[in-house]
Amino acid sequence: DITPGPKISKKIGLLGAVANLAVGIGPLLAGQLLIVGWRYLYVIFVVITVVGFIIIFSLKRTQPKTRSEMEIREFFSHLGIELRRPVVLLLILSAFLVSHTSIAAIIWTSRSFTHVIPESISGVVLLLFGIMGFISANIAGITIKKKGIKLTLSIALISLIIADIILVIFGDNSFEALTLTTTGLIFMGFAGGLLFTSLMYYSQTLSQERRGALAGLTTAGQFIGIAFVTITLEPFFNYGGISLVYGAILVISLILIIVVTIL
Repeated sequence: DITPGPKISKKIGLLGAVANLAVGIGPLLAGQLLIVGWRYLYVIFVVITVVGFIIIFSLKRTQPKTRSEMEIREFFSHLGIELRRPVVLLLILSAFLVSHTSIAAIIWTSRSFTHVIPESISGVVLLLFGIMGFISANIAGITIKKKGIKLTLSIALISLIIADIILVIFGDNSFEALTLTTTGLIFMGFAGGLLFTSLMYYSQTLSQERRGALAGLTTAGQFIGIAFVTITLEPFFNYGGISLVYGAILVISLILIIVVTIL
């Protein structure tokens, strides 16, 4: 809301970069903390929450004062209006499906590595995923501004399919396949950063008056998808292991391509 239109792509790119980097760093730090004691995780959560509130309120005080007459009822009215638009429903579905590609791949790979690949090595793999997402999200912010969102989405979907093919053919939780599995996840992280940034930017172009509601709906679609990742892909993992999960992610990626094309 405080960002001028021409600068939105750059800000969204930075947002996506930080979010994707956290996906890699979070599990890495959590794995090290678990060695010391799992209760320390909750201490870290409290610290992050307190620091987050301090930063948010500090930044709010530095911004120009703006007057808004919007009430809660009007906010929910905006949500209702947007949810009746087919393009917004497709956008939410796209965000949901994105969480079942890149995020699902890293979640289930990490789970399959448990008791098979040492924590130190799996942590590096997760970190590489996050770094690639950080890089690609920044690239997306610049590319969208200069070349438009279509090129960015095309690169994202091509990277996604390359990642899926590598993981389906070579991906496994064994030491022998670790290099190729890591390569697939690097492509997956790259695709995830581009997709997250592109969808968030696109949400901001659909309505000047309801940008906040659209960003919230897009984010909600992704986080609901993340919450369901362990449920929807559990049967595949139990039946055929991580290889079958990668196959399911490939099918979801193809559905995502169809939805984004319609979008």
